[in-house]
Amino acid sequence: MVNRNEIFINICEHISRGRILSALAKLDMIAGAMQDTASKDEISKIRETYHWMLEYMSQGIADPERMKVYANIKSRCYQIADALKEAKNTIDSHDFVYTQKQYVKDDMNTSWDIAAVVDEIESHNANKGLTDFIDKNIDHPAIDMVRRAFYKYEAQM
Repeated sequence: MVNRNEIFINICEHISRGRILSALAKLDMIAGAMQDTASKDEISKIRETYHWMLEYMSQGIADPERMKVYANIKSRCYQIADALKEAKNTIDSHDFVYTQKQYVKDDMNTSWDIAAVVDEIESHNANKGLTDFIDKNIDHPAIDMVRRAFYKYEAQM
């Protein structure tokens, strides 16, 4: 079984060897499986640009910008391969970096009540200041009991 990284390495090898249509076919297949319409649209644009570049070349039309266009096509292919690999890993990789990206992505999808978040932060800072003051300035058995109760309450939040 070929793993995900080997597939993208293979695609990059195709691009570097100038096998653009083969690389585009594989990228198109991956984008389709991921239902990534933006990447599929970009792949179609690249394929069309590449088609016309080859068409002009086969007709013997001299194009002083041909090498720039070709380099741009290869660069765009690499960018799509990288973006698809990143998206695929973010969806289902167990690697730490991608699990964090999954967490952040899920977090971004939740609606936030900014006022509630600010209130919670301010409350925490006020409580932190109070506990720091108690810890540094008061030494009494009853305070130890309050301290334990407060930390227990804070740990449950």
